[in-house]
Amino acid sequence: MIQMLFSLRFQSQLRRTRSDLVSALEGAIVRAAEISGAKVRKEHHCITASFKEETLGFWLDILMTLEAVHGALQRAAPELYGHVCVLGRDIAAGEYETGEEGSEGGPVLLRQLPCEAGATGIWCSETVRTALEPYAFFEAPGENNEAYGQLKNFKALAAYDAGFAKLFPFSEQIQEALGQSDLASARRAVLLAPAFTGKREALSQYCRRLLGEFPPLVIRFGAGGTGLACITDALSLSIRSLFTRPRDAVPSPELPGKAGLLTELDSIGTFIFKERLGDEFSPFGVQKTRRFFQSLLENYAVAAKDRSIIPVILLENISQANPLAARLVVEVCNELFPPTDQGVYILGTCTGEAGFPEANANEANSGEASSDLGGEGSPGGKPSLGIWEALFSRMLRFSPSQETMPEVSEFSSPVDPRGLSPELPRDLWEIAYTMGLLRRYFPPALFLRLLEEEGKNPVMISRALDMLAALGIIDFTGDPLPRFRDFFTLAEEHLGPLKDRIHSLVRNRLLAWVGAGKLRPSFKLLEALADLGEIGSPELVLEALSLDLSNGTCLNLRRAIEQSHLEEVAGPDRLPTLLYIFKTQESLLRGDRAAIIAAFGDPPPEEDFPPYKVRILTNETSYSLSVHAIDQASELIKKAMLLCQGRSVGRGLAQAYRLFSLVNLSRRRLSDAMDYFAFAMEQAEKSEDFEEFTLSAYYAAQAQFLFGNIAKAERLARKAEETALIVGLTAWADRSRFLRGKLRFESGLYQDALDLFTELRSRPTGTLSPDAEDTLEAWIYRSAVYLGSAGIPKPARANGDARFFEIEASYLAGDYPLTAVLSERLLEDLPAWDFLFIEQPDWRSGFAQGELYLFSQREFLGPLIAAYHALALCRLDRPGEGPSPKAEARRSMDQLFQDEQFSDMDPNDAFYYYAYYCVLGESGAAEVDMNTAVSMAFKRLQRRASRIDDIEINKAFLNRHYWNQALCLEAKEHKLI
Repeated sequence: MIQMLFSLRFQSQLRRTRSDLVSALEGAIVRAAEISGAKVRKEHHCITASFKEETLGFWLDILMTLEAVHGALQRAAPELYGHVCVLGRDIAAGEYETGEEGSEGGPVLLRQLPCEAGATGIWCSETVRTALEPYAFFEAPGENNEAYGQLKNFKALAAYDAGFAKLFPFSEQIQEALGQSDLASARRAVLLAPAFTGKREALSQYCRRLLGEFPPLVIRFGAGGTGLACITDALSLSIRSLFTRPRDAVPSPELPGKAGLLTELDSIGTFIFKERLGDEFSPFGVQKTRRFFQSLLENYAVAAKDRSIIPVILLENISQANPLAARLVVEVCNELFPPTDQGVYILGTCTGEAGFPEANANEANSGEASSDLGGEGSPGGKPSLGIWEALFSRMLRFSPSQETMPEVSEFSSPVDPRGLSPELPRDLWEIAYTMGLLRRYFPPALFLRLLEEEGKNPVMISRALDMLAALGIIDFTGDPLPRFRDFFTLAEEHLGPLKDRIHSLVRNRLLAWVGAGKLRPSFKLLEALADLGEIGSPELVLEALSLDLSNGTCLNLRRAIEQSHLEEVAGPDRLPTLLYIFKTQESLLRGDRAAIIAAFGDPPPEEDFPPYKVRILTNETSYSLSVHAIDQASELIKKAMLLCQGRSVGRGLAQAYRLFSLVNLSRRRLSDAMDYFAFAMEQAEKSEDFEEFTLSAYYAAQAQFLFGNIAKAERLARKAEETALIVGLTAWADRSRFLRGKLRFESGLYQDALDLFTELRSRPTGTLSPDAEDTLEAWIYRSAVYLGSAGIPKPARANGDARFFEIEASYLAGDYPLTAVLSERLLEDLPAWDFLFIEQPDWRSGFAQGELYLFSQREFLGPLIAAYHALALCRLDRPGEGPSPKAEARRSMDQLFQDEQFSDMDPNDAFYYYAYYCVLGESGAAEVDMNTAVSMAFKRLQRRASRIDDIEINKAFLNRHYWNQALCLEAKEHKLI
């Protein structure tokens, strides 16, 4: 451990006469040491600072401490009687002396050095001097002092002219060529040049000449990823500053204008940032990024126009772009700035050494013949840019001539490690290597923050970057990428075991940001951790697997399983369990009936690790609920809940509560179900399991609707939709929005329902399945029917909902014969569902996962169809022999009430009694029977309405709902109101 001792001469006297000076000086020294990570104590009239050596850039920390101490002492020197500061290894453990009368005690070393040297100052041991030799000048130790040399002054590092002169030989040539390339008339150009020739610096300088202090909009592919996050990273501090004035923020169709612009961009940026490690992206993520980029470009162009500047979009390393990200950039740029638009510069850089995402066959190739910028020219024809050809109209190729270009080996690795290692301080190797490693996962703008989180002084890191730039190792401190090939290989050779410490640092930051919810656990995260030398914890592996499945981004995970590579990132332990969980959970989330049944065909492996065991049990519970094995589901979920008690099982407890709620709902214990849905939502919020919160809120909304509180159900459905949008569960967001529309319909607000259904069909958040489109079309038809719209075409494809709604429509239109025929047909072939989907939205019917979770098709739709059939019959006149339709309708309703025990959880409970009342009236029943029927119907309606906790919705439910309004009118006639 390196330690620093500091003491003032005649300290007691100074404390009496200049206490403020002593306090300020000691405070400055203590702060300087603590900022560099030292532990400081004050005793024996001495300040002792202990520095832990195994830290990044350790000797730069010591350097900055010495600079701060040296500066503080120089400022205070005229008023001091002398001082001594000593740095060395474990020197605080040396001999101490006790102060005699009139003198001060302390370490003997602090008295010996100034006495032997005949002066005061800062002394360093040989170890310290050797490490700091690149940064400071020291006097040689004296004759009587062979161990410590005194600090004289600090020195500035100079660029290694011999080693680095060839690193950037072409930047000025490229700049000059760009100036002569007539870009003013062809403002969409990509610069192709070999790596490490200075094209980035050249293009940056060219942009500076075009824009002055106005910043270009830069997208750097390869800096912290290659995907969508590179686009959202373009909202840099310099670009943000353009939007701080309200007049620079213009609204877009999707984003709020002016005041809310940066807030909305930041919200999207935060969402996309979480996905930055991946190379697969959900349609929702692509959609949000498109909105982000459109608004960013629009507002950037406005800010440039406001200053009479032609905006410049700079796309670096386009060959490294993820295909989805590349396509998005090309499409948005061409939408906002058509190829003929001369009001924008779109410039790109590329080495031409990697392949490009291919354009679709029907995409036009807008590229012209390429131009050469100096050198000997490029042999052969024009290289293909793939999809980028739709954006760039010119290709500017720079090929250095053999006379000016170094030998290939020299150009590939211009600095030999044997020549560079003795000259480049180890700390700078460490910093440069760390930056390159961080750049794989994080944008450069976060580097200082990340290292500060690791306890490093950001001022020291900035100083190191300035040194690296001065030495020519990096060209730009804002994105500290080494200028030459094979740097990381050379660095690892030079650093040896020290690189493992840096890998650990980067791994810690990844895990810390995952723990803080800033990065999403994923298979690509597990790969990154494995690349950094350590596999993720079993809990993290399970969470990554689950979230990839939930997010629909599991191609890499599936490929690893198929190629037997999962063990490399997840470890060999519990691999069979992971494979079983993947198979069963994937089927529950995305499989059809046959796939789910097949996935659960094999028994689960034996497992004793609680989080994994809980996930097996919850998956099996979902399956048991799907096949109506309620007793088995109850037994399984109780085991899961017991395992969760008092243990850390990640996000398992919230899902266990939800599934236990569904078990209770299956047993029609509605009160218990609603309680446990509330517990599930509370636990999901506490554990930040927003995917589970979405499902819990959705099912809680369904339970509240079955209970009768339509208003609370609507609030929960809205909460489910909002949460689903936050985490990108687009299918559940759309299903929750549909539920909101259905609840509006059940409230009698038919126009609101129609608007929601129509908007959902035309602008879904995700991709609607054929079942979803059919169900939406059916409910749009139903809403229009109840609004009384004329000439409504019936749905093209008649699923179960559409066939029933056609019965309703014919009855409301007064076509009673058709109603009777249609209802008879549907009663004969009413489908019987023997399977329920629990973990994925079920679009087979609008009643699915609500009424059709609690009741079977025949239990729920059968009585409704029978009621309409009876209502139609009692309005028919059938001359001739045989029973009259009215008598047949009366017998049908009598039989219905004899066979069925209507539950008050059935939303149509009051309707059945009202239909019975209508049939009694048409068939000439006694007044007392009619009074009884309307009274029973109205009591059930009142009971259901009393559960609605919103006055306006309660009024709409009673007065605007077609059947409820009719019932209320009859209740008035019978003096029940």
